[in-house]
Amino acid sequence: PSLTYSVFTLKRLLFAGSLTLLSEFPYVQAILNCLVMLGFAVFLIAVRPYKNGVTQVVCIVVEIGVTLIFGLVIYFLQQGWRDWDQELEITVLCLSYAAMGVQCLGAVINLVLKAYSWCSRRNQSTVVEDLNTNQHITTQPIENNESYLAQEARKQ
Repeated sequence: PSLTYSVFTLKRLLFAGSLTLLSEFPYVQAILNCLVMLGFAVFLIAVRPYKNGVTQVVCIVVEIGVTLIFGLVIYFLQQGWRDWDQELEITVLCLSYAAMGVQCLGAVINLVLKAYSWCSRRNQSTVVEDLNTNQHITTQPIENNESYLAQEARKQ
C-alpha cells in the first residue's frame, strides 16, 4: 500500500504541474494528463494494490473511464473540424455519470457484503473453554434479545 500512496501522490503532483506549467500548451497538457491517467490505470491493473476485490475492480473501471474522458476532451481543443461536438459531449457526460455510478455501486456492494458477513458471524456458535472446570462450552446466539442469565433462569 505504501507504493500506492506514492504513485497516487505522484499522479496528483503531475496534474498540478501540468495545470500550472503547461497552460500555454493545451495539447501537450491534455496528452500528458491522458498519459498520467493511463499510467495509473496500468499501475492499478498490474500491481492490484487493494485487498478488497470490489474496490480493486471499481478503481480500475473508473480509471479507465476517466482516461477515456481525458482522451475524448482533446477533441474540443481543436478549432477546425467540429462535426462531432454534440455526440462527443454526450459521450463524455455518459462516461462521467457511469464512473460516478460505478463508484456508488461499489460502495453499496461493499456495504451489503459487510452486512452479510456481520449477520453470518452473529448467527454462529462459539466454543469456549470454561477455565474453572476445563470443559468446553458452546455458546449459541441470543434469541429475541434475551440475556443469557434470563435464559438460564427460565431453564431452572
